[in-house]
Amino acid sequence: MKVARAFIVLLLLAVSVAADVENDSQAAEGMGPGEFSPTNPPVPAPALAVTARDGTVVHLADLKGKPVMLNLWATWCAPCVREMPSLERLAVERGGTLRVLAVSEDRRGADVVEPFIERHELKRLAIFLDVKNDATHAFTIDAIPTTILIDREGREVGRFLGPAEWDGPAARRLIDKLLKPDLPDQQSASAER
Repeated sequence: MKVARAFIVLLLLAVSVAADVENDSQAAEGMGPGEFSPTNPPVPAPALAVTARDGTVVHLADLKGKPVMLNLWATWCAPCVREMPSLERLAVERGGTLRVLAVSEDRRGADVVEPFIERHELKRLAIFLDVKNDATHAFTIDAIPTTILIDREGREVGRFLGPAEWDGPAARRLIDKLLKPDLPDQQSASAER
């Protein structure tokens, strides 16, 4: 009897997880030609440090407490270039609630990134340099653009492979769904501790 109950619980859990994955994939429809993959269950983001254009080193672990959208791109990647304006608009729109980090995987670093930023008038998007491609290795990525969504606990909750319209309604729904804050009763319990 206990084995049968355990089996039923596991079966219901599997159906629930499958439904969540399907719902997340449906939420991503309309974002562009890329493909969304939820990370279920969420996993801790790897230790990663990237360099800001001013030379400051930023550790991903230091950004806990606020959701992060980590976009890996390069100046030579045509799909990456197409999605940059939407990332800029998203960074402006959601700057108070979401850290949007565009991490250039260009091996020539600032020599190619700075002229690109000027040419495309990217004024508000936080652009970082990763000349050694540490981010692609840390997240085991083999194609760009790839965008990783990291929750406020520092866990990867999903990734989008390919370009997307990041400021469009489908992207907003997906970001809101995956990076939603804790439930109110959990927040008040945390505040009481």
